[in-house]
Amino acid sequence: MDYLIEIGTEELPAGTTGQIAENFKKLFLEKIQESKLQISDPKLYSTPRRIALLFEKLPAKTEAAIEVVKGPGKQAPAQALESFLSKNEITQKDLFEEN
Repeated sequence: MDYLIEIGTEELPAGTTGQIAENFKKLFLEKIQESKLQISDPKLYSTPRRIALLFEKLPAKTEAAIEVVKGPGKQAPAQALESFLSKNEITQKDLFEEN
């Protein structure tokens, strides 16, 4: 599966378009690496009005990832638990205790 990301821009100065596009690609790939998604190096296209990244042959599916995050213990104040749940966008049903 191919995936194209295109950003429309105002008229960029022609002399800086290439560097701006390279910076966009670098920052985008850094964020993708944080998600642990395995991708190939994208093709980069740029004009004074557009910047685009083309990812070719992406997998149709990826394996689900499970992330374990340590949080407050049973004896922690309720406010600490609520803060942990909110920060990690989970519910109390998602919690488990390890020994």
